[in-house]
Amino acid sequence: IMRKLTKWLSLVLIGVLLIPVFASCDKNEEEDPQVPAEEVTIASDHYSDYVLVYPANSTPSEVSEYKEFGANLRAATLVFFDMKDDSEPAAEGAKEILLGSTNRPQSAEAYNQLGADQVGFYMIDGQVAIVSNFEGGFDTAAKEFMKRYVKDSAIKLMSNLAVRIQCEIGYDYVSV
Repeated sequence: IMRKLTKWLSLVLIGVLLIPVFASCDKNEEEDPQVPAEEVTIASDHYSDYVLVYPANSTPSEVSEYKEFGANLRAATLVFFDMKDDSEPAAEGAKEILLGSTNRPQSAEAYNQLGADQVGFYMIDGQVAIVSNFEGGFDTAAKEFMKRYVKDSAIKLMSNLAVRIQCEIGYDYVSV
């Protein structure tokens, strides 16, 4: 009996160690309807003034996620977005799509609006911020952004965009 129990516990432990983490986001979202809004075209007709900006201190896997997002945007809009890290300050009048926790004040403002386990999309001072506050959350945020805002080879957002989406973080158990 002890050997069977040990074998069974070993299999359970292996199963637990192999549990992939997943995140799913509810339709539970919040917007700020009090701020007057106008539609802002981020990309259309194979053109955009916006540059993708990611944190200079990103890990190689994070940089890979940001580049994958840029490639997905390019495929969906036929716009080649320039991409750079945030080591240089933003040029006067620059239009940026801020990916994750950049050193730009708009990223900090966006993060400050997030609750636990949320992703968010914001238009702050003409800059777009795509943020999440959980590990691995940028990939979830990027997919939600693509699904919600990239339509007919264009990206059009409201100037008062302030969307927070609650995500459920959990484990997908492997049966053994």
